[in-house]
Amino acid sequence: MNLGSQATIAEAGPPSLYHLVFSNGMHEVNGMHPIQSRDKLDFAVIALGCGYRDAADRAEADGLGVALDRLFASPGSSSLSLAVVPGERFPREYGYIHSAKARERFRFALNSR
Repeated sequence: MNLGSQATIAEAGPPSLYHLVFSNGMHEVNGMHPIQSRDKLDFAVIALGCGYRDAADRAEADGLGVALDRLFASPGSSSLSLAVVPGERFPREYGYIHSAKARERFRFALNSR
């Protein structure tokens, strides 16, 4: 929801940052509001325009392995945008969403791979 962060990342130039964008065309957590121009947006083009070294867009699962191999082989900041289906309507429990418990659950999920 903050495209300015991509420009900041590109400017910092981390040597191995892999930015995965899961795009469902919605601001899901904020009430399923549609993203403006969602049928025209190309997050790969935006990443390249911000200064990422490499970026790609995958609309379907076919070829995902090749796209991920390319992402991880690219030096510098790289981005891969993946089209996904919107989930179920998200409960607006903002106290939980921003809680230490939610952050710990997310951290655990990231580290369990």
